[in-house]
Amino acid sequence: MLAAQTLTAFAWQTIPILAPAASASYGIDDEYIGFLTSIVYLFAMVSALIGGSMATHFGAITVSQRALLCCAIGALLFGIGNYWTIILVGALIGCGYGPPTPASSQVLARVTPPRLANVVFSIKQTGIPLGGVLAGVTIPWIERLWGWQIAAFFVTIICVVLAFALQPLRQVYDVESKLNAHVPTPKLRDFLRPVGEVWRRPQLRRLALASTFFSATQGALSAFIVIYGVNHLHMSLVKAGALGSVLALSGIAGRIAWGVVAEITRKPRHVLLGFAVSMTVGLAALALAQPSWPLATYYGLVVFLGLTAISWTGVYVAEIARLAPPGRAGEITGGTVVFTFAGPLVSPALFSIALVLTDSYAWGFALLAAGTFAAIVLMIQVLRSPPDPEEPAPQRPVG
Repeated sequence: MLAAQTLTAFAWQTIPILAPAASASYGIDDEYIGFLTSIVYLFAMVSALIGGSMATHFGAITVSQRALLCCAIGALLFGIGNYWTIILVGALIGCGYGPPTPASSQVLARVTPPRLANVVFSIKQTGIPLGGVLAGVTIPWIERLWGWQIAAFFVTIICVVLAFALQPLRQVYDVESKLNAHVPTPKLRDFLRPVGEVWRRPQLRRLALASTFFSATQGALSAFIVIYGVNHLHMSLVKAGALGSVLALSGIAGRIAWGVVAEITRKPRHVLLGFAVSMTVGLAALALAQPSWPLATYYGLVVFLGLTAISWTGVYVAEIARLAPPGRAGEITGGTVVFTFAGPLVSPALFSIALVLTDSYAWGFALLAAGTFAAIVLMIQVLRSPPDPEEPAPQRPVG
């Protein structure tokens, strides 16, 4: 599950890294990458919803294989460099990027002891920043040596290889395909049912809406950090790619560390509130930052945001899986992912609009900070409100 999540994130992060090099072939400015990001997350939102129900029906490994093949085809089309295929590229990458989170929840909720849920889910969710690290480290060098198109084709190859390497695991983990062999394939209303269930339960609804603002920040930062380094800090593509790797590496360390903290304290919702406060502070600092500041200051801010804006998903997904009815973690996670992906569906496009209109990154970061402040309000409501009737009792630490 970690490998599948890593490579689908790797495929997606390749596009903003190659945007400065590929923009001439596509005939568009690299600042407009935010609109392609929105296309990716639009289809990721839909595919995550479908993927959660499909994982419940067919199994997580099967869904993960199909996601990897979608990313492979999307990277292949991106490497061709045709202006008229760019929307299809975003659609295919989005269809691959969405399903691994709900699919993996279906497996991990079944095999993970409750007392280790935050840690296990956090380790699995490191796949998203790990994909960013791999992209930031490898893709700029491949682009420098052989060109941006070869770099895109490289992504295609490794996604196909992993999709076939997962095949033996279907017999081990896709127990749903045997249990549901005679159950009809889910219909549209089956895909939409988890969204309605999430909305009806106040605690799930508030958590899902908070994730919208969290992911809006994560998506915009991931999409623009390399371009920010090239255009605002005047870095080379290799150095700017390293800036993206620092963001992602901090996210990897943060996800595991905060998963441990949430497990030890047994207060994952307090940890999520801390994320909201920290993101707001970090984004406000970036909005106020000046190009004359020392480079080390920017790296410090990137590390801080990596430890917060990139580190929240493991604790969040574990809490959602805990609140899901037995055997339906994939479905309920898919229902919340619709809200989660709504953030990066909109935020990169708004960031691009702010950048084009003002020629300044400050307004984009200020917009993101306003969103994370709204998440603070939502998380305070979660902490103060009584639990939902369907909410299970909290697990006590063992030993």
